[in-house]
Amino acid sequence: MKILYLSSEVQGLLKTGGLADVSRALPAELVNKGHDIRIVMPCYRSLLEKDFPVVLPTLIVPMTPTENEYCTVRVTEISGVTVYLLEHHKYFSRHGVYDDGVTGYIDNGQRFAFLSKAGLELAKAIGFQPDILHTSDWQTGLAAYYLRAHYGYTDYFAKTASVHTVHNGSYQGQTSGALWYQLGLTEDLMRPEMLEDYGQINLLKAGIRFADKVNAVSPGYRDELLDIPTSHGLNQMYYSRGEDFVGLLNGCDYGEWNPETDPHIAQNYSADDLAGKAACKMALQKELGLTVSDQIPMFANISRLTSQKGYDQLIPALQRIARDGVQIVLLGSGDPHYAHQLEELAHQHPETVRFIYGYSEPLSHKIEAAADYYLMPSVFEPCGLNQIYSLRYGAVPIVRRTGGLAGTVVPLNDDESNLQQATGLHVISTHPDELTQLIERAIWIWYHSKASFLALQQNGMAARFTWDQAANDYLALYQSALDARRTT
Repeated sequence: MKILYLSSEVQGLLKTGGLADVSRALPAELVNKGHDIRIVMPCYRSLLEKDFPVVLPTLIVPMTPTENEYCTVRVTEISGVTVYLLEHHKYFSRHGVYDDGVTGYIDNGQRFAFLSKAGLELAKAIGFQPDILHTSDWQTGLAAYYLRAHYGYTDYFAKTASVHTVHNGSYQGQTSGALWYQLGLTEDLMRPEMLEDYGQINLLKAGIRFADKVNAVSPGYRDELLDIPTSHGLNQMYYSRGEDFVGLLNGCDYGEWNPETDPHIAQNYSADDLAGKAACKMALQKELGLTVSDQIPMFANISRLTSQKGYDQLIPALQRIARDGVQIVLLGSGDPHYAHQLEELAHQHPETVRFIYGYSEPLSHKIEAAADYYLMPSVFEPCGLNQIYSLRYGAVPIVRRTGGLAGTVVPLNDDESNLQQATGLHVISTHPDELTQLIERAIWIWYHSKASFLALQQNGMAARFTWDQAANDYLALYQSALDARRTT
């Protein structure tokens, strides 16, 4: 197949979250399987500074019947996949990706409508006639509409089918309803069953409404999106897609996340020889100024600082368990409210807690390799990748039973009757007290039932969630989208 893959971020070029990981790993696996896939993404300021080669000096993008936008197209390659970068200074040459660090950019609708439309124009300009248009989340949701309404009648795109992936349905890209013409839309779309959302335009709705097939990034999250309390207000729209809405579990890029070969960590290790993990732990302790000892359990968390990630539960729990005999290492950026609380926690417990504001790919690998337990009590989690990385690195996940977390971490029973299969610990409630109790149980297991901890660790390190299987699932979805397109 020929696949046009539009994404706002790709790991290795620019990353703010899990979308970037998938946008690198899935295309790479599809190329390995013999398919021709091209990624199109913005050329943000950090990428512009790398001065990638120009492949098209000017691309004309008609946003409305009377108005064109223009950009230069650069090209690079990541994991064997060609990536086209759209250089548009007004839209993409700015400090942030989606916001200024606090507030979302007011022109995000125009910025990412441009990405959605320019991707299709670029495919024409370079002679790449796609079988599949694959888009993700609100940022490229309009591309499914553009394909259907602006290009579907042309011979070039008449047979192109579309798939839209929902990585996180809580972010929907609401933008001013007054911009419908500027975004290349028609006024009849300003209805609740189409794109209107309390007077605004909902860009995610476009992908859900107009793509031939829609998928969530885990079967569990698909079910949650159909349920009113966990659908972020769009359950009727998901429900209306019927069998065209499915859940496909993401894979893990074990080439990037493998403790046996990881170049970022102090010493490589495997499930058969964990001496390297102890060395990684002590190396990170030394680097961060913590007590250097392999006999103290280390709890870790790497995340965006948002309410979705469970910080309203996690911070009170950490305040209660931050003491001698426990170490806590946190890495993240986002909501200043949570950042301040974590900074205060580290200030109050200088001997046991470290909080690093920001994101560092090498440091995230070091933390996974050093940690004994990984904390991920998300309020909701479409798929999650860090719990999968943690399993591979022998950091036992402590997660909330939701979405992809429920589908990838097998919880240890209270009586440990499933110790041969369990890979982590689950909490069901979003109350801090229950999370605290679960962490206390993890501490008890570490100090008083080391055989149980080692069993959880070994089971987790043996678990695999490969992109080989995930890519096959996506290929089957692509084929069903093509079959559906042929019958319309």
